[in-house]
Amino acid sequence: MPAGSEPVSLITDPEAGRQAGALLSVAVALSGGRDSMVLLHVMVALLRSQEAAFELHAFHVHHGLSPHADQWLEFCAAECARLSVPFEAHRVAIQRAGGESLEAVAREQRYTALGDLCRRHGVTALMTAHHQDDQIETLLLQLVRGAGVDGLAAMGPQRNLHGITLLRPWLDVPRTAIEALARQHGITWVDDESNDDPRFARNALRQLLPGLAAVHPGYRSGIARAAAHLAEASELLEALAEADLRAALTPRGLRLDHLTALSMPRRKLLLRRWVEQRTGRPPSAAWIVEACAQLFGASIEAQVAVRLPGWVMYRYRGLAMLARERGEPPDRPMAGAWNGERETHVAPWHGTLVFSPDPAGVPESWLRQPLELRPRAGAERIAVAPGAHRRGLKQAWQDAGIAPWERLWMPLLWQGGELLFVAGIGLNHRPLDTLDPLAVGKQPRWRIDWIPDPD
Repeated sequence: MPAGSEPVSLITDPEAGRQAGALLSVAVALSGGRDSMVLLHVMVALLRSQEAAFELHAFHVHHGLSPHADQWLEFCAAECARLSVPFEAHRVAIQRAGGESLEAVAREQRYTALGDLCRRHGVTALMTAHHQDDQIETLLLQLVRGAGVDGLAAMGPQRNLHGITLLRPWLDVPRTAIEALARQHGITWVDDESNDDPRFARNALRQLLPGLAAVHPGYRSGIARAAAHLAEASELLEALAEADLRAALTPRGLRLDHLTALSMPRRKLLLRRWVEQRTGRPPSAAWIVEACAQLFGASIEAQVAVRLPGWVMYRYRGLAMLARERGEPPDRPMAGAWNGERETHVAPWHGTLVFSPDPAGVPESWLRQPLELRPRAGAERIAVAPGAHRRGLKQAWQDAGIAPWERLWMPLLWQGGELLFVAGIGLNHRPLDTLDPLAVGKQPRWRIDWIPDPD
């Protein structure tokens, strides 16, 4: 394939070839449409030209949203077989929650599936055929949706996709150049009928662009430059947010005194960065406004709980803390036996009991008796150290710095009518203080710990 058109020159540039070769294993995200098919042919041409040595794969995601989805998969598989490119498809079932748009859910699941395919085949870089017109449409859509700087930066030429490098080499290439290349080399493709459906925002916007071109013929390059400027601004804001996050973050949450010292825009930026890192998804602007109002406006005594999908943000002892929303903990005892395991995962309680040798711990004979994990009933008391007076669990948890919502998931271990252990606090030393050494002899003794499942 000659390098006489713009897309080819971008890929077959010697430096680009060396970079592609350094990636060792590259995949093309192949939908079967014109743009991705042209990208596949360009990569095959580059590979055959021997300007770069790399493994090439093609990955297809089958959403099942179109009645023609099976035909598209078959077309992609046949073309890859003809070009001798290893091909694999992944089927996903689109499930929407709340007010999420079909486009957003499909995009998220597509990238998740593509990332899984890359890891399965040892691919280090995934290439998509997004071009200049896609970039322009993305920026305009984000603008009408009221997006911030990060959203208006649109698509970057490179980003990390869960450990995979996502490359978009054609963001400066107009759609017309790709169309010309497809015609010049007789490349075939499939048409997605949804691209003509005006119910989708991107398609409706696309119908307005010819009028804009009539008034501002150079709008494409101007908007592309604006996207590049916004991308630089976004990068600077990300660096600022990361620096603020490092200063405010503790193993348990964000220090609110650090946030209080920041301007409101920086607080919002920091909260957005923190939530995105913890949950994998950026929060909405409305959520950030509500979070700031609750964190800094509610009285000291107020119980702050701001929810977002699958998570809850709490305030406790000068910290903003994020925890997974897990519903209700078990409300009945769970009976079981200990058979010497060092670790026992208790799925209903989302945690693990850990047993380790300790000469001051619980005698093994006690643990060999029938055991029960129970929720707190309300009247239990515990001696947290040898010879200590017993105190209520609420006070003991408070002294240990365990937040109220964390206590809901802290089970109690009983043997018969004796409380042996409380998660988040430790052994109950009251029965150990009355222990007759002659009665237990030299049998092993065990320390018990509780490790909550990571969020």
